Amino acid sequence: MSSNQPAEDNAAQQIADLETLLKQKDAQIQLLQSKNKLLQTVFDENPNFSVLKDEYGNFLLANKAIVQFYGASSADDMVGKADEDFGV
Repeated sequence: MSSNQPAEDNAAQQIADLETLLKQKDAQIQLLQSKNKLLQTVFDENPNFSVLKDEYGNFLLANKAIVQFYGASSADDMVGKADEDFGV
């Protein structure tokens, strides 16, 4: 047995732990993307203006009605911007 065996075992365990964490993070990202898509769909089905803004007045989420009204290319195009960025 080599004198480096405990260090090699420890490194192998750390790699395995990191791989597990990455898989968990990937699953979390997929879940968040799925929830975001569902929320966007719910927003888009509402014919009235629907938006979510942060504490600074920047868009976090906008539905199709407000996207068309503001002349934006998409809801994603509005994220991080404020009314003033659209001349409103």
